[in-house]
Amino acid sequence: MPYQTWRSSDQGLSAAESLRLFGPRLVVEVAHPARNLWRALAAVIDTGSAYNLIDEQVAKALALPRLQSLDIPSLSGRQRYTLYCCRIVLSGVDTAAEAARALGVRDLAGLDGYKPFAFVLGREQMSERILIYNGRCGEITVTG
Repeated sequence: MPYQTWRSSDQGLSAAESLRLFGPRLVVEVAHPARNLWRALAAVIDTGSAYNLIDEQVAKALALPRLQSLDIPSLSGRQRYTLYCCRIVLSGVDTAAEAARALGVRDLAGLDGYKPFAFVLGREQMSERILIYNGRCGEITVTG
C-alpha cells in the first residue's frame, strides 16, 4: 500500500508546534475530470468536515463541472454551496487520479490567515485512507 509522510514546517516553529497550530497540511493536485487542467494546491486535512472543500476561485479557474447546489447547515446558519466534480492526486500516495467532489467556498484561502490553503480533504476523501498523526514528531502519514 503506497504511503507518503509530510513533516510540518513553519519558520521559527518546531515541526510538532507547527502541526499543532496549523493542522495536517500537504499538497494535492486537483484536476478537471475530463480535461487536462491541473493545479497543485496547498491543502489541509479536516476530519471534522464531511465534504472536501475547494476555493471557489480555483474551481472556476479549472472550469470544474457543477454537480448541484446544496444547502449546508453551519455555525452561522444554512448556506448554499456549489458541489463540483474533480479529480485529485496525493503525490506519492495515489497512482492515478481519484474521482472526487468538493464544495466551492468563497475565500477559502482567507479562512486561515497565517498559512493559506485552497483545498480541504474532508471525511469523504479520507474515509478510504489511513491517516497517522504523529504529534511528537510533527508528521502525518497518509496511505492510498
